[in-house]
Amino acid sequence: MKKKDIPRGIRNFNPLNIERGRYHWQGQRVDQSDPRFLQFTTMEWGIRAGFRILRTYWYKHRLRTLRQIINRWCPPTEKGNLTELYINFVARKVDILPDEKLPAPDKSSVLWEGIVNKMILMECGQWIDYGTISRAWDLAFPNSRAIFSQ
Repeated sequence: MKKKDIPRGIRNFNPLNIERGRYHWQGQRVDQSDPRFLQFTTMEWGIRAGFRILRTYWYKHRLRTLRQIINRWCPPTEKGNLTELYINFVARKVDILPDEKLPAPDKSSVLWEGIVNKMILMECGQWIDYGTISRAWDLAFPNSRAIFSQ
């Protein structure tokens, strides 16, 4: 497979297509050659950044439904975004309603790992194996699984 045939988010180890900004993420590559999107050293670090952003959406911006979250992630005001399609796709794939109140992203690994994987499928046209998603969750929220198992 030629490099250009691999989705940009996969090549960048940034399957959620997080845009460059002033913030420096853990696991971010030192040399950033993509003019728009961040590049990470591994897929886990790129997905971890996505989990942390979603956590910020929930706590800081008080976005509690998939519709609210994806409207911010993929705003309908940005040219080319198919926001409503994105919302309905993820909701249908994880079997939740678009306006259903969600638990905090750092409190429900199974649900949020599924949401993130379906967001990746929407962003890049392919899914990431759950082992990688799970390792990214553990990087984002260390020790959270121990809390759930008690």
